[in-house]
Amino acid sequence: MSETLREAAKAYIEHLKTQGKTERTLCTYGKDFEQIEAFFDAERKLTGILVPHVGKFFKSDALLKLSSGKERAKPTVEKTKRVLRMFLIWAKETGRIEKPPLPKGTPMGRSVKKEDKKMTNTANSPFRLLHGPEPFEQAVEAFGRRLAADGRSPNTISTYLHDLKCFVVMLIVRHPEVTTTSDMLDETLTAPAVLRTVSDAPHSSASLHRFKVAVRSFFT
Repeated sequence: MSETLREAAKAYIEHLKTQGKTERTLCTYGKDFEQIEAFFDAERKLTGILVPHVGKFFKSDALLKLSSGKERAKPTVEKTKRVLRMFLIWAKETGRIEKPPLPKGTPMGRSVKKEDKKMTNTANSPFRLLHGPEPFEQAVEAFGRRLAADGRSPNTISTYLHDLKCFVVMLIVRHPEVTTTSDMLDETLTAPAVLRTVSDAPHSSASLHRFKVAVRSFFT
């Protein structure tokens, strides 16, 4: 696959639409890509963007300053960097590039996937089932608010929370320990109850992907 930056960016925006991003969020992402394409050259091959190029962009006036010469607000700068990071990770996951060309030390956030397809980035280190001592219901409510703040549609939020509740029930039944590991998450994600419907038909790949995204987003 040999796409230009602009072609891959358009495909990424279409992907975000299928993930339930709002029009407002898509519009702001589009503005970020205008800035990114202006720096890298929209017609440049995506595979031609290397770590030094991204590092140069992160330190450039094109990112850090406004056209007036004033410094761009830090939250705006960080958002543009986050959009580029998520885009490059998505490009790797979809086979467009072999490795995200991100400088060493770049915060990876929730978008990164382990090479071994673990659902968390904690390897085999134990972590709490919930995001703290609050009851599960409160943790789910907080997760729903986070999705809303990220621009997810009400329908997407409802679907994610439904998938998450189903998964945690299966996880607790299979592994009732106070703490769990990424191996336990992976084992539960490959259980027949996850892979197949109540009528024993296989879930579609799209449904399984959505299910895993919901789980990964909650536990990381």
